[in-house]
Amino acid sequence: MSGVIKGYKGVVQNGVRISYSQNDGWESEITYEGPKANIFAIAGNVKQWADDFTINAGAGPTATLVAKVGRDIYGSADNAAVDVVTTWDLNSNEVQRDLREVAGADTLSDDKIKEVEKAANDAKASDNAASSFPAGGRSSWGAAEKNLFWFFMRDQFNWMDFEFALTKRELVTSYYTVGVSMAGINKLWTTAQINATEGAFPNAMAASVTAIFANSTPTKNNTNMADETSKWYYRWLKKAPQITQTAGGKFERTTEWWLGLWPTWIYPAYT
Repeated sequence: MSGVIKGYKGVVQNGVRISYSQNDGWESEITYEGPKANIFAIAGNVKQWADDFTINAGAGPTATLVAKVGRDIYGSADNAAVDVVTTWDLNSNEVQRDLREVAGADTLSDDKIKEVEKAANDAKASDNAASSFPAGGRSSWGAAEKNLFWFFMRDQFNWMDFEFALTKRELVTSYYTVGVSMAGINKLWTTAQINATEGAFPNAMAASVTAIFANSTPTKNNTNMADETSKWYYRWLKKAPQITQTAGGKFERTTEWWLGLWPTWIYPAYT
């Protein structure tokens, strides 16, 4: 009776495990066992053909080397509009805003903002009581002017706020769906436009998005800017996507939209 022992000299190949995943494609794991010195000695040869390998060496005299090979990351792609995996995330990002953007202060005229800023600067430069500024008194000031003056006196010009970010992650099989992600970058999208182009949100997320607009839409939404033509829109600003090649010619694309009050003079509305 005879047998064949596979492996390098001084070690034994102890099995092969073959697996498949959508991210990594087909992959083989080959296990070698033997004395520690022999396992470390073959590492230089294994690295010539393995994608990666791991050596497990415990307190005993033997060790194990597990080599992985065959990740199919360069396969060909097709031209069908097929999405393999799609996930949506809705997160909030902390942002720093100018105090002049606070609700109430954002409706003050340019002249009124200038008056408050000058009063604060004059008060800081003077030995007189801050309450004596502006020189004409504060009878015409409302809560917004008085509170801005208080902050400006202390050189505080910003406040912390949050904004929502919508993220779509896809594992796609075609160049078509990769191209779709390039449309409308740096433009303002409505929720309906996102759904029409990218597909419907999961039910719970759709309800959350509806609640966000119901509870946080600013009063300046859909109002004119200083030029009386451009608008302020509370919409989703689309960022440039990230695209990564994965197994079998597939692509993982990540696209984000940031919800905020944006000027169409800088970010046009998506059409």
